[in-house]
Parts: sequence; C-alpha cells; structure tokens
Amino acid sequence: MKTMEIMAFPNEIIGSEVQKHLLGHNIEHTRGAIFQGLSAQLLRNRKFAGKPARKGAPAQWFRVGSPQAFFTLDPIDSYVKHYEGPEKSLYGNNNETNGLAIQNPVEGRLAGIGQSELAIRKGEKYDFCIVCANKMAFAVVLDISFTTEDKILHEQGITLSPQSNWEKHEFTFLGSETTSNATLKITYKQQAHIVLGVCSLIPSDTFLGMRVDAIACLKEIGAPLLRWPGGNFSGEYRWKDGLLDRDVRAPLLSFMPIETQPFSGGFDDHEIGIDEFIALCREVDADPYITINLNWDSPEESAQFLEYCNGSKETRWGSVRASRGYEEPYNVKFWSLGNEFGHGHMEGLNSPKYYLTKAQDTARAMKKVDPTIEFFASGPYTPEREYSSWTDETLPLLAEYISYISYHAYQWSYVHGLDIVTAEGIKRTYYDIIKAPEFWISDLRALRKNLDKKGGAIANLQIAFDEWNTFFAWYHSPSVMEGMFTAVMIDMLFKEYQALKMPVCMYFQPLNEGAIEISPFHSELTAMGQVFKVMKNHLSGIPFKIDDSSKSSLRCFGTIHPNKGVGIITAVHTAYDEEAHIRLTGIEFKDARVTLLRGQNIHIPGSLFVIEDIGDFIDTVILPPHSIVQVKYSL
Repeated sequence: MKTMEIMAFPNEIIGSEVQKHLLGHNIEHTRGAIFQGLSAQLLRNRKFAGKPARKGAPAQWFRVGSPQAFFTLDPIDSYVKHYEGPEKSLYGNNNETNGLAIQNPVEGRLAGIGQSELAIRKGEKYDFCIVCANKMAFAVVLDISFTTEDKILHEQGITLSPQSNWEKHEFTFLGSETTSNATLKITYKQQAHIVLGVCSLIPSDTFLGMRVDAIACLKEIGAPLLRWPGGNFSGEYRWKDGLLDRDVRAPLLSFMPIETQPFSGGFDDHEIGIDEFIALCREVDADPYITINLNWDSPEESAQFLEYCNGSKETRWGSVRASRGYEEPYNVKFWSLGNEFGHGHMEGLNSPKYYLTKAQDTARAMKKVDPTIEFFASGPYTPEREYSSWTDETLPLLAEYISYISYHAYQWSYVHGLDIVTAEGIKRTYYDIIKAPEFWISDLRALRKNLDKKGGAIANLQIAFDEWNTFFAWYHSPSVMEGMFTAVMIDMLFKEYQALKMPVCMYFQPLNEGAIEISPFHSELTAMGQVFKVMKNHLSGIPFKIDDSSKSSLRCFGTIHPNKGVGIITAVHTAYDEEAHIRLTGIEFKDARVTLLRGQNIHIPGSLFVIEDIGDFIDTVILPPHSIVQVKYSL
C-alpha cells in the first residue's frame, strides 16, 4: 500500500473558532427518548390515560382477582389535571385525565390491578408512591406487592382513611434480587369502592426523576446545546402543565400516536417540565433551546412562557418561577417558532400565509418581553421538498424578527434499499449512508445562495441544521455504519458551517435514537456516540488548513487550542475494504498520542468501534478500512 502524504499548515488559520453549537442535540418527548429512556420512571401508563383494555383495566395493566369487580376509567374524578383545567386538553380529549375506579361488590374477594416486566436491581433502593381516594365510610386496606414467579421481593400494606379524597402513600424498599420481570400488584379484599389517581415506581437515586447514567452519557458525548421539547412533540406540549407536580401533570395525547408515541399508547406522561429541562441543561453544561407550540398556544401564552423563563422576579410569570424556588431568570436565548410547518404532519394550516401570520404575531409578543432572544423560523426546509414558496412568501415579512431558518434532513437507506445480508448489499448500503452529507451540503449551498441573492435582512439570516440523523434510527440499534456516517457528517459541518452561515446544528436525537443506548440496567454509547465523544474535542478550537482534497477516502480536520496548549487532527477513512497508510507532514508532533476507532462488523446492529490507544506518534499511521484516527499533540 502506497503511503499518502497529508500536508498540514498550522499557521494558515481558516476562519474563527469552531462553534460549540455545531454539536447540539435534540431532547424530544418521542418514542423511547424519555419513556424508558431519560426518565427513570419504571411504570407504564402510571396515570391511567387512554381508553380501557378489555374488562376495564387501563392499558399496560392487567386485572387481578375477581371477575365480578367493576373497573371504570373516570375522566371526571381524576387526580391528574391540566394547569388551566380540562378545557386546555388538546383535541378536546378527556382521556388525558382519568382516575381508575374499582368497585369490589363481594366481601372477601380479591380485586385490583397489576403490571409485569418491571426491572428491579438487587441492592438498589426504590421509591413507590400511590395516590388514592376511598369512597367508603370505613378504612380500606390495600396490599402492595412486588414479586417474581417464585419470590416476594417486597410486600407492604397501606390503609386508606374513610371518605378520603386523594390520599398519598409512599414507601421505599430495597431490591432483593435482580430481575427484568418483576410484577407489581395493587389489591384489596373488602366490599368497597376506591379510585386510583396515579402510581409511581422510581429508583431513589435520580436527578429530578431522570436517570443519572443516561445523563453521564450525555456529558460523555458533549451536549453544548439542547433543543426541547421537540420536534413534532412541540405541537402537543402544554408548558404550563409542567408547573404542576410531576405526579399531577396530565398525560399529553399525541396528534400522531403511531409516529411520536408508539411505545406508550399514544401518550406522554410529562415526566420532564420546563424546570427539570433547565436543570438538565445546567447539569450537562448545555445552552437551552425551546420550541414553542405555535399552532395551539396564543401569542400571549408564548410570551408568558418566555416571561416565566427570562423575566425578573418582579414580573408576573417571573414571580411564579421565583415562587417555585428559581429566583434567577433562566435566560433562554434560542426560541423556535414551531416545528416543520409545511410538512403536513404538524397541526394547523400548513400554508406559508398561515405560518407567517401566526409567527409574526407571536414574535412581536415575545420580543416585547425580551428583545434579546433569537428566533428560528420553521418551514419545509429539507432536501426532500421544494420550499421556494416558503422563502418567497414568509421570509420577506418575517426576516426582521428571526435570526435562523431551521433545516432538517435524514438519511433514508434504512427505509429504502437496506441490505445488511449480502456482501454486495452491505457495501452498497454503507456507501449510500455515508454519502448522504454530500447530498445535503449541495442542497444547503443552494439554499444559502438563494438567501444571499434576496439581499437585505434575508441575506443576513443564518441556517440552523437543527435535525439530522439516519431515518428510523429510533427503531434499531445503530452500527459502525452509522458511526462512520456521523463522522463524515461532523467533518462536513466543521468545514462548511462558516460559508453556509450555519453555526447551529443539532443531532436528532441521542437518547435511544442514535448516540446513547438506554436499557433497564445501564446506559452506554453506541458507535455514533463514540464518534461524538472524539469529535467534540475540536469544539472551540481554531481550525487550520489541511490539504486532503486529493484523497477521496480521507477526510481530515485540524484545530489548535492555545488555551489548552494542544493541537488536534482527526482523519476519517471511509474506504470500505482498503487500509490507508498516511503520513502527516507540516507539523512537528510533540508528545503526540493517537486514538484509533477501528470499525468491525460494521453492518451488525449494535456493533461498536474498537478503541485503541496507539501511543507515541511520529508522523505515520496505518488506518484500517472504515476507521477514524485522532492525533493530539502539544503546541
């Protein structure tokens, strides 16, 4: 194999420092990102949302005991609620606010509900909570048990006071063995009528109800910017509900259940509200970016949301925030005026005229509260759609309010033409996936050219590539193929963002949909996450020239970090079945260390890079096929 020479020019600086927001992430309440993901809550449908299953039991629960017991999901007598009452239920659907009424007509007969497939770890503490109402003039005793097929893990009785209305009972227990199939049963034997309002089972060690191991992974990949609550979910989100206690917040029904909430029966249990989100941002050192519910919330409601976040404690909604223990403003700078309008899957009239009117009115109202915020305009800005009508009709009158337009793109091979079985198909699929960024960059250049051509305020608009990934990454475990795609994509972002005026880019999304795999007992980086962990080292560095233009299978990027006294060069070798011998010249490598990400079993779902510390480095390295190398050296 002939050695390829890569010439570096560390004294030829090419632009300003690498913007940290190029490696932002989405945290959206969809599929398994929050449910059985970031949220540490172990119970499914713990607020009894939706229609009942057969014989009246709530979805995800089963009946226990007598078939003569009568079950009703009662939307009137419910513990969970919306902040502003039932009229604020989107779609006018009261299946978001149910209580589970159980009437046991026969004394001595067992009645109740249960849920299986719960993950309990030996030696870990768990907090259980249940809120009930007792309709009887006498006390009712409930038995709460956690069991496996042959063992009682924990059993405890609780007594409901006579004629009690929403009485909360809590206890903590220690897991006595590790199982992924524990069963919870809530039962009683008296002739009585009770109503269950909400249940909760959560490890004692969490960060505001979020999994600490998942948060550790977010820190590991780097999360300088977090976009929340969506995405599509932003059109379903009710921000004021998040001001209620986590157990009181009504579940939120999805507009497209099969798309956004297929794993949780079409509902999100609203485990993360605005205060938890801001706390998460601070924990992982991220700047917050919020997408408002442009279709459902009025301009006044969106302005109130902003005032809650950024207003002083002397303002109406700032005082609400301060009363909840958060005196200092959150200072959220980035706000998106809705998500993916014009695509057809978001509610509202998806026309440029409707969007322009609503976005203008909302932007004006919010700017009165805080004129320093920066807006992102939504629209069908994606390579799969023709969006000239949106740039022509909305931007001339919206440009004075906004700073960015949101661009979204996904690689579609996992929907059309995937082959991870045949040798020829694996190779073709690999190249299809890693070539997606080249297609996107062509479309982005055309968009940038179009904006610049219009001149004035439109030419000053920046692009935010605030959703990108392989499509349907949320339905399988990523492989090294997707890790290589991620490396190519990030290399492209680093090199092109300045010319495109695109300083904000956001991966969709790390939690259980690409970079971080969350299972019942642990969280870990995928191949995509491994790449983020390496590539984040370039953030805030000053890029310098590297001549890799003649090397079709090599993509190289270099930065110097004077404040840290180091330089970093990353080479992404995309060849499918050929290794590369490369010599880096133009730099005197002092105290250089090399980290190699060696791709193996690249087509197997869940495959990872093998990470090797090569050690001392002079100027030459051998790169296996589909691999990544990063060289760190002292300046």
